[in-house]
Amino acid sequence: MVDILYYWTAGREAQSINCLMDSFRKKYPEISIEDRAIPGSTAEIRQLVGVAFMSGNQPELFQVGIVYGLKTYADAGRLTPITDVWNEINGNKIFPEGIAKMTVFDNEAWAVPLNIHTINTVWYNVKVFEKYNLEEPKTWEEFKHVCSVLKENGLEPITAAGFWSVYALYPFLITTLGPEGYAALGQGKISFTGEEKVREAFELFKEMWIDNLMEN
Repeated sequence: MVDILYYWTAGREAQSINCLMDSFRKKYPEISIEDRAIPGSTAEIRQLVGVAFMSGNQPELFQVGIVYGLKTYADAGRLTPITDVWNEINGNKIFPEGIAKMTVFDNEAWAVPLNIHTINTVWYNVKVFEKYNLEEPKTWEEFKHVCSVLKENGLEPITAAGFWSVYALYPFLITTLGPEGYAALGQGKISFTGEEKVREAFELFKEMWIDNLMEN
């Protein structure tokens, strides 16, 4: 039996997990799957995975975000490399280079990506922009100007849903570190502490996002 712990329980996310498990059942009908689905998000699953490891009831497979989160498990000795699987599926060819860099480190592959989420989209109200003669910002200075005008007119510049607003940090990290630096951060080659460019990203994040955020 193989058990899998994950939190994709609705919509297209659930479809992708179910498709994965159906494919496994067809290829290995003699092996049963214990479906350990939990509703929630990355926060809940990290807690449950941590408890599972401490209790000795760790799953064979579990859902985890690539980049830094994946590396923390690898560094702690909680993962088995799957480089043979990665090579068999030609991972370096079928996945974008940026994704591969976040999955293969220390000369080993540690996961197989199942999807690529887009989570840093920012929508704006066209009517509000027209009312105050604002244009879609293309630089952080232009973004700052838009937020300033909105606040001057009694409007909250940004609203976001709960802790998901933290994911807006990614563009700021890429701004200060660049794509290669961001990959190095995810691979653990540079640290979140003691790296000036990372500090700059957090400062920019606070100035442009947090200081203008109304969290719902």
